[in-house]
Amino acid sequence: MDKTTYRADIDGLRAIAVLSVIIFHFIGSALPNGYLGVDIFFVISGFLITGIIHKSCLTNSFSLKEFYIRRVRRLFPAFISVLFVSCAVAYLLFIPSELLPFAKSALASLGFSSNILFYNETGYFDAHSQLKPLLHTWSLAVEEQFYIIFPLLLIALHKWLKKYVACAIALLLVASLTAYLVTAFQAHDLDLAFYMLPMRAWELLIGAYLAIKAKQPSTTTPSANKIQATSILGLSLILMSLILPEEITKQPLNIMGIQTNPNEPKVLLNTIVTIGTALLLYAGSSPCPKTLVYRTLSLPPSIFIGKISYSLYLWHWPLYVFASYYFLDDLPKIAKALLILLSILFAYLSWRFIEQPVRQSHKKLRDMPAIKLGVITATIITLGSIVVIKNEGFTRYHQAMGLNNKPLTIGIQSPQKALNQGGHSLGTVLGTNGDIHNTSFILLGDSHADAISPALDAAAKDADKSGIFMLNTCLMTSESAQQFAAPKVKNCGESTDNFLRFLDDHKNIKTVFIAQRWRERTIEWQEAYSIQNPFALRQTSLLQLIQEIEDKAVKVIILEQIPALKIERNDAISIYWRLKLRNRNTEQAINPTRDIYTTKLEPIKTIFREIQHNTNAEFISALGTLCPEDKNTCKISDKNGLWYYDDDHLSTYGALKLAPLFSQAFSIEQRASSP
Repeated sequence: MDKTTYRADIDGLRAIAVLSVIIFHFIGSALPNGYLGVDIFFVISGFLITGIIHKSCLTNSFSLKEFYIRRVRRLFPAFISVLFVSCAVAYLLFIPSELLPFAKSALASLGFSSNILFYNETGYFDAHSQLKPLLHTWSLAVEEQFYIIFPLLLIALHKWLKKYVACAIALLLVASLTAYLVTAFQAHDLDLAFYMLPMRAWELLIGAYLAIKAKQPSTTTPSANKIQATSILGLSLILMSLILPEEITKQPLNIMGIQTNPNEPKVLLNTIVTIGTALLLYAGSSPCPKTLVYRTLSLPPSIFIGKISYSLYLWHWPLYVFASYYFLDDLPKIAKALLILLSILFAYLSWRFIEQPVRQSHKKLRDMPAIKLGVITATIITLGSIVVIKNEGFTRYHQAMGLNNKPLTIGIQSPQKALNQGGHSLGTVLGTNGDIHNTSFILLGDSHADAISPALDAAAKDADKSGIFMLNTCLMTSESAQQFAAPKVKNCGESTDNFLRFLDDHKNIKTVFIAQRWRERTIEWQEAYSIQNPFALRQTSLLQLIQEIEDKAVKVIILEQIPALKIERNDAISIYWRLKLRNRNTEQAINPTRDIYTTKLEPIKTIFREIQHNTNAEFISALGTLCPEDKNTCKISDKNGLWYYDDDHLSTYGALKLAPLFSQAFSIEQRASSP
C-alpha cells in the first residue's frame, strides 16, 4: 500500500482482529467469539488489495507480474520462517500418527490449499485442533486463492465492462453470500461454509466493493455527523459480535423460521462483524474530519499491533500448540500470558528483521538473499514433508525406541460397500460377501458401531455369515424424532423409518446388532436440542424401535457402551504416548476403571433393564474383556498395540478383542435356528 494512502485506523482494525483471535485461542472463555477476527482481516484485505489493483487499472498501469511479486514480498518471508520453525519442533515432539498429518499440512500450506486439506480432515475422527500447528494457515489459503483469481477478473471487467465494475462485484458478493447462507442453513455443512473460498469470498468482496466505490466521483458528501454515527455503529457491531452469546443469536433466526443446528448461529455473527468492519472502512474513507473512532483506532499501541499483526497471527498459534502439547495441555494462566508476550516478541522480531527488509528492498526477487534463502527453505520443507509421508511419520524410528505407536486405524480397513438394486450404498459389508439377499444380520449405530465393526466382521467370517453396517446416530423413528427441531435429527428419524422398511423387504435378515455411545448421545439431546428429559426419551424411543424390529421376527442384540478413557479428548492417545515418552505411569491418568464405568452408565443400565423386561433383546458387554474382574483398572493396550483410537472409540486392533463375544452370539443364533 502506498504511503500516501496509509490509514492508521486500518492498523487499529488489524489490532482488534489479531488480538481477538489470540484471546480466543489462549483464553477462549474471555472472548468466545474471538475467531471473528479472521472475518475482519478478510474485509480489510479485500479493501486494500482491490484499492491497489483498481487504481492501477484506471490508469492502465496494472502489472499482474508486479502484483504477485508484491504478494510474495508481503507474505513469503515471515510465513516460511514460521513454517520452518514449526517443522523443526514438530519433528522433535510429534509421534508418527501426529507427524504424518502435520507433514501433509505443511505441503498444503506451501501450496495455499490448507483450507481444502483441513476441510477434508473435518470428519468425526479428525485429530484435535491442538495437534494442528498450521491450522491457522487456512485463512491465508483462502486469501491467496482469491488473489489468484480476482486480479484476472478485475482486469477483464475494466476491459469489457468498465462502467459496471462495482455492479459486477456487488453481484458476485450477493452470489457468494447466498452460497454461504445456503451451505450453512440448508446443507448444514458449516465446515464447507467456514473453509472454502466460494462461501468466504463475499467478505473479501465487500471490502473490494468499498474500495471501488471510494474511487468513484460522488455528487454528495456525507455530513460529519453521519460519518461519526456510521463509525460508531461499525465499531459497536464489531464489539457486539465479539461478545454476544451465541444463544442470543438463535432467537432472531428462530423468529425468521430458520431452525438451526448447534453452531449455526455463528453464521449470523460472521455477518454482523463483516458489516461492522465495512462501515468502519467506509467512514474512514470519507473526506470529513477524522471521527472519534478513527482517532481511537489510530493510537500508537493499536498501530504497533496492527503493523506486526501478520507475523503475530502466524506465530501465536504454533507457539500455543507446541507449548500445550509439551505440557500435556496443563497450561496455567501465567504461562498463557507469557506465551502471548512471547508471540508479540517473535512477531516484532519477524516484522522488523524479516518482513520490513524484504518489503522495503528495491532489489529484484532473484537478487535478494532473503528470498533465495526462503526458496531453499521451502524446498527443504517440501522434500522433508514428502519423506515423512513416504515413511508414514517415521514409524520405524519410533518402534526402534521400543514404542509400538504406528499410526492407529479405526473401523474396517479398505471396506467394501453393499449396494442396493439402484447402485446406491447401503453401508459397509461385514462377513463373507456383500449380496444383500444373503445378508443375515445388520449392525446399526453411530461411530461406536463403526469402531467395533471389525469384531463383528471377523466373527461373521468365522461363522460364514454376511451382514451390513448401517449408520444411524439417533436410533429412533420419525415419530419420536418429531420432538426435535433440528433437521439433523429429523432426517435421522426418517432414516430409521427407511431401515424398518428395508427389513420388511429383506426377510433374510434375522438379527440386528445395535451399538452406540449411549450415555453421551442421550445427554447431547438435552444440551444441543433442549430436550428436558433425554433419558426418558431414550427409553421410550429405543423401546419402540426394538419392539418394531421384533415384530418383524428379527432378533435384537445390543452392545453396551465401551468404557471411555479418563481424559475425554480426541487426543487422549497422544497424551498416552507423551506420558510414555516421559516414562510416566499412564494408568492413573488415562485408563478407565470398572467403578467409574459402572457409576457413569447407571442411567443407561436402568433403561437397559427396562428394555430387557419388556422385550426379548439380548445384551453384550465388553466390560469383562476390557476390564478384567481381578483388576479395577481397564486395559487399553498390550505389547502388540493400542486398543483405543481416541478417548472413547476402540481402534481396529482393540475392536478385534471383542470378536469372541460376537462369535458367541452367532453360536447361540445358530443353535436357536437348528431343527
